[in-house]
Amino acid sequence: MAHSPTPRALFRRRLMLLMAAFALAGMAMAAQLVRLGVVGAEASLAEAERKLYRQRSIPTVRGRILDRKGRILAQNRPSYEVAINYEVLSGTWAAKKARRHARRVHAKAWPLLTADQRDEVAARFLPLYQQHVAAMEHRLGLTLGIDAQTYAERKTTIIDRVERTVTSVTDRRLKRYEKEQLEQGRTITPEVRALLEERAAQPIAAQREPHVVGDLTDETAFALIRLQDSFVPLHAPGFDQTATDQPPDATDEVVPLLPGLVVRRSEERQYPYDRVKVTLPRDSLPTPLWEDETPLPPLTLEIEGVAAHILGWMGSRPLKSDTDRRAAQLEADPEFAQRAMVNTLDRKAPLDRGRYLDGDPVARAGVEWSQEARLRGLRGLRTERLDTGERQRIDPQRGEDI
Repeated sequence: MAHSPTPRALFRRRLMLLMAAFALAGMAMAAQLVRLGVVGAEASLAEAERKLYRQRSIPTVRGRILDRKGRILAQNRPSYEVAINYEVLSGTWAAKKARRHARRVHAKAWPLLTADQRDEVAARFLPLYQQHVAAMEHRLGLTLGIDAQTYAERKTTIIDRVERTVTSVTDRRLKRYEKEQLEQGRTITPEVRALLEERAAQPIAAQREPHVVGDLTDETAFALIRLQDSFVPLHAPGFDQTATDQPPDATDEVVPLLPGLVVRRSEERQYPYDRVKVTLPRDSLPTPLWEDETPLPPLTLEIEGVAAHILGWMGSRPLKSDTDRRAAQLEADPEFAQRAMVNTLDRKAPLDRGRYLDGDPVARAGVEWSQEARLRGLRGLRTERLDTGERQRIDPQRGEDI
């Protein structure tokens, strides 16, 4: 007949099982810490260092094109443009604000809700913010003098362009990170791959920046600038007062009247002789055009696009071919590269001050295109390290006159 284990033996067995469970949990945590330290350390360090710096560009001015007598054939004229933050264009701003508003209003019940229930509550607030953005876009369309369809097409074009860029950048990052892992002799396990994918999916600059949706006259620009600092309350949708610890008059959320809208200075390229009037005496024309007994006045013609095929014109945004061309010019001309590349406080590698940013105008033909590098100029930079107060200023260099 088998003997029953003694209480002491049972205690030891349970203690061993408990210690084994703790050991397994500790090993899992240690493995995760190692993975985070090996794979995510560089990304975390880079992100922490990036937040220590604040950098702003100082705009430059594109050079002029002159004829041999010094007359201006092409020049930049100061103007204004309106841009919308990408989070507002993509709908991310509305979703974030709706969830924040829902959480504040339902602060008492929020910790007790499941993830699905929280999403359901936030969804009731979302139309409030979507309608607010739609009202801003309607007002902006009227200001720009465009209909809703035209504005929607511009918005879709921006979103599609940014998403294509995000996909391309994310893929390149992931390939680079995987290559680094393999070069260091590390195995890419499913857990490591998930961390690499998360690291590669970090937002790019275009997802944090405003994007131009139209040009403004001076009058409309000043009107929008006055409204940029205006705020309005958004009233919370109906809810059960017992589910919140906020009084009814404290459930509104104050938001900008024009969320994500930025009015900024820009440069409009002008060609003073693009349109000219030419007066011709009738007797200089073929006889059938002037032969008459009654004297006729000289003929005045207005000609558009004078020398456009020689001077060229500007496109609204850079293409990959423009970026590749500039990179080739920097590589082929060390003197040019020395002027354009600078070392800043927050970068280990030199930064090209003339690099193309989203929305930059870029030459498309003629003298504008052939002399793009000289005409373009170089931006200035203001960089500050927030923890030490160290500052660096690099003045802009205007483009050369050709």
